[in-house]
Formats: sequence, structure tokens, C-alpha cells
Amino acid sequence: MSERLAAEIWIGGNIAPHLVDELCAAIAQQEVSLEWGDAFFRPESAEALLAAVRPNRDSVRILWLCDDQARWGEFDSLEPFLQRHEIPFTRLTAGRNEYDSERVEFRPNEGRVGYVANAAGAPVIAAAKVAEAESALTDVITSARPRSIKRLLAAVQSARGKLRQALPPIVAPLPAFGIAGL
Repeated sequence: MSERLAAEIWIGGNIAPHLVDELCAAIAQQEVSLEWGDAFFRPESAEALLAAVRPNRDSVRILWLCDDQARWGEFDSLEPFLQRHEIPFTRLTAGRNEYDSERVEFRPNEGRVGYVANAAGAPVIAAAKVAEAESALTDVITSARPRSIKRLLAAVQSARGKLRQALPPIVAPLPAFGIAGL
């Protein structure tokens, strides 16, 4: 039996007109809604898709869909469709009990990345990894005087590398949703 977790997905990008019917079918098949607990959204045209677009927190107009009972908190047929057709998206799965919240980003030129997130979708970073980078920086600071500039710079770069590994990847912002030619 699969776990059912609330999930939401933001879809952006400029959709090619020849993909509109397939996108509508993929959305309808996934049984998602435009509001939590609302009826399934079953778009049948470019106009229906565009009518559902709304601004996100950054005032970028995107297509936002949700499912309060998504299998494993994923859109298991919609996400592969979007990736196959290089349509950018962001998914946030709500945490519950033993499951952490997860944010998944897909951008055509960057691929798919996922990371643990808080309920607002912000990355959650393991304290142990940040502490390791902080410790490396502390070592650099305490031993800075006797070291040469070259060795000091190498130590700072090493500490920065540890910090970069602890952070989630940097992903381009989700572009506005649109349909080419409309």
C-alpha cells in the first residue's frame, strides 16, 4: 500500500501549441485540483489552461495544481510527462509522521533535483554538515598568521567547498507559464 501525502506542483515555461492536448490529458489523468479539496481539474484547451494560471509568491504567472492525497506525494504520471517534454516545474510534498517535506525542481537545462524542505518549501540543511564547514573555517581563522597566503586561500576554499556540499543546488527561477503564440 502506498502512502498518500499532500503535494502541489507549479508548472512554468512556454508550452508548444502541439503539446496542449497532451498536457491537458496528462493533467486530467493525474486527477489534480486548482484548490485543495476541490473537484478535479480537467482542462480541454489552451484557454482552459491559461484561465487557471495565477501569480506565485514572486508574481510570476504559473499553473498551480494540487492533490491532498497524492501517491507518495508525487505526480507519478504528470512529472514524467513534463520532464519528457522539457516543461519546467517545482513540486512540494508535505511532510507527515516519518516523512520529511520534499521539494523537487526540474529545469530542462539543469535536470531534476530534490531536497528536504520545510512546509514553506525552503531547504532544510543538516546541521552536522554546516558544523563541519564552520569548524573548517574556525581552523583557518585560528591558524591564519603562520600560514602563507596561498595555503590560507586553499584552506578557505576547502571550507567553502564543504559548505557548498551542505547546501541544495542553485536552480533557476521557474519561468512564467504560457502557450507559444497565445
